[in-house]
Amino acid sequence: MLDILEIFLNLHGHTYVRLDGSTGVEKRQRLMDRFNTDPKLFCFILSTRSGGLGINLTGADSVIFYDSDWNPAMDAQAQDRAHRIGQTREVHIYRLVCRSTVEENILTKARQKRHLDFLVMSEGDFDVGSLFSAGNLMDLLGNGDSSSSVTSKLTKSRGTMEQRREMEMNVDVIDVEAAMAAVEDEEDVTAMKGAKAEAAEEAAEFDESSNVPQLPEDADEKESSALVSQKSVNKEDDMEEEFASWQASVGAKDFGALEAALKPVERYALNFRTVIDPYYSLHYLSEQQRLDEMQADEASQGWDIETIEKEKEEEEYRALADGELLAVNLTRRELSRVKSLYLQEKSKRRKARKLRQLTGEGWVHYIDDLTGTPFWYNEDTGEASYGQPDIIKQREVLKAAMERKYNAFPLPLILKVLSYLDPYPDRVRCSYVCARWKRAAFDESFYKTVLSIESGARDISTVGGSSSQADLGENTFTSISDALAAAKPGDTISLGNGHHWEPCLLFDKPVRIIGSEDDPSRVCVEVADGVEVVPKAGKVALIGITLMRSRRNAMPKSLFTAKGVTVSMISCVLNNDNAPGSCLYLESGAELNMHSCTVQGGKRAGITLLNSLVTAFYTKIHLNDGAAISCVGSAVVLEDSRVIHNSTAARCSFNSACSMSYCDIKDNSSKPVAADFSSTFYSGNCSGDVNALAEFNSRVVEVLGDGSGVPHGESLPSEKECVNDRTDRKKREHGFLGDSPEDCVLKKARTDHTIDDSVSCYSEE
Repeated sequence: MLDILEIFLNLHGHTYVRLDGSTGVEKRQRLMDRFNTDPKLFCFILSTRSGGLGINLTGADSVIFYDSDWNPAMDAQAQDRAHRIGQTREVHIYRLVCRSTVEENILTKARQKRHLDFLVMSEGDFDVGSLFSAGNLMDLLGNGDSSSSVTSKLTKSRGTMEQRREMEMNVDVIDVEAAMAAVEDEEDVTAMKGAKAEAAEEAAEFDESSNVPQLPEDADEKESSALVSQKSVNKEDDMEEEFASWQASVGAKDFGALEAALKPVERYALNFRTVIDPYYSLHYLSEQQRLDEMQADEASQGWDIETIEKEKEEEEYRALADGELLAVNLTRRELSRVKSLYLQEKSKRRKARKLRQLTGEGWVHYIDDLTGTPFWYNEDTGEASYGQPDIIKQREVLKAAMERKYNAFPLPLILKVLSYLDPYPDRVRCSYVCARWKRAAFDESFYKTVLSIESGARDISTVGGSSSQADLGENTFTSISDALAAAKPGDTISLGNGHHWEPCLLFDKPVRIIGSEDDPSRVCVEVADGVEVVPKAGKVALIGITLMRSRRNAMPKSLFTAKGVTVSMISCVLNNDNAPGSCLYLESGAELNMHSCTVQGGKRAGITLLNSLVTAFYTKIHLNDGAAISCVGSAVVLEDSRVIHNSTAARCSFNSACSMSYCDIKDNSSKPVAADFSSTFYSGNCSGDVNALAEFNSRVVEVLGDGSGVPHGESLPSEKECVNDRTDRKKREHGFLGDSPEDCVLKKARTDHTIDDSVSCYSEE
């Protein structure tokens, strides 16, 4: 029956839990707790006799009996499961009974049993305390004189309860035993005497003062076997002898005399069982009423059996066509059709429910009546949330994308599209669509991550050793060299906080390496032989890292070498303390753009340039044994920077150009600037060794008169005229397009050394 109910609940999409005899004890409590606390559960189906008294279903407000029990106490116990302590609602009881079936007979018998209990327990005034009093016992035994004397004594005494108890205790035990022997059979009297003798013997066994006779060992066995044989012989004749003795005592031979010899209550019981009960019971009356109705209908009109059968068959086929399941005798073809209809309906309901989940139609926006707070409620699952559900957000994003097209394209879909493109130039070109596509093109999900030594991802005992790539993931590596080998042109490599030990680094493709821009000391890259950027790389960017030597190196090799490429450094620290050579070395038309960087520890020079270009802003060049900047046939532009504690601030030769504006130049051991007459040096609005720098500013006149638009021999513009406002200077492209003296120096350097003016910083912008 529970299986049929499960099919019905599944067909209509109701949530339920089930408990029967096969359910484990450890699982029953979990099912009850879930039903009582989870409002999403619609029904709890269970058998009547399962669980016993331990079932507590206070979460239910309706009890439906689909199959009644023969014992009404079982149904009463089952419905009491919803009336346990903790129930605060009104509980409705329903009982489903099919007419003209055995269920109707079961219900009738159950009502009769309940009515019998009511008559015995309630209307009979049953009282256990008064049943075994001395007076009642004598009345039941029917002892004439003794009974009447005791009754008179108890009736006449209207005193207190203590006096009644004293009178009851004074009743003679011998009179009671005599009265019981008078009404009992001989065998019962004999058995009573034997029981009394056994009780006396047992009492004597515990009496230490009595003499216990010595009995043979097999005496008890013989006595027991004799008693069993005697009972077996007299068992067949008990009923006949009892009836014969009673018939002889009353002297009646026919049925009328026997009936007259019975007591009044016995005659009433006999009359009720033979006359009243068979013809006036509830079951008889209902059956008689139905029979009368059928006879009246048959008398009024005749029955057409064929028509009735045909109508019944049509009704069954109609029910099958509507998808209803009936308990009828179906053929194999009809059974297959019914099963197909059931599966179709189940699949249809499942699809509809899944569609509501995917589209979010089950979520409804409500406002709390008490607090006025808006919230979302799912009518399908009963889930509630103050925040907007994810499915609603996705639906709104999709709607905006349909209206605004590519400008409102969902970010996850953009990332999915860009994952199939190369980082450069395809992904960069897609970033030109709008701001959303630009953020997606440089999303962190495309980064290649390098784990530090502190993470324990690789064996630090072997330089360059790495773990299995399958264990780390597709874009996770243990060394920068492995990440560079796997990177595509334009990729971004993210370094984890900590130390990274590398023998050497070779950049042969345009990439960007980022660490911690806020604090470069968190990401420390230690190389033994240095970093080299070949012309094939094109553009390389370093952001937020500290680059230093891992051990002392006797080879006079620079820490960072670049040839014919564009390098951008932002918030980087370059330290060459443990090796000879320069900290930075650029040649063959290389261009270096620095912002908020630190260069220190150069033995020959901090930055060495050969036919190259350096632009630096907010950069600190200090603690170099040689010159801070040594340029040969190159151009240098420094603004808002510090050049301190070096051997020389700048050394210019072979037609070089150097411009320093708003810089702090001081505490250099030798003269601040060393430049030949083929080179040009200019310093404007600088602090520190100003007097030493003044003699080099006069050479700018020669540069300005050489085709730069300023007549030869004219005096230099004043400081106020030469230097624009700081805000305006920052709006210009690295200060290369103005008309200040330092800009003119840079223009001449570009013309003389054929530096490509179209080269720009490789960055996200």
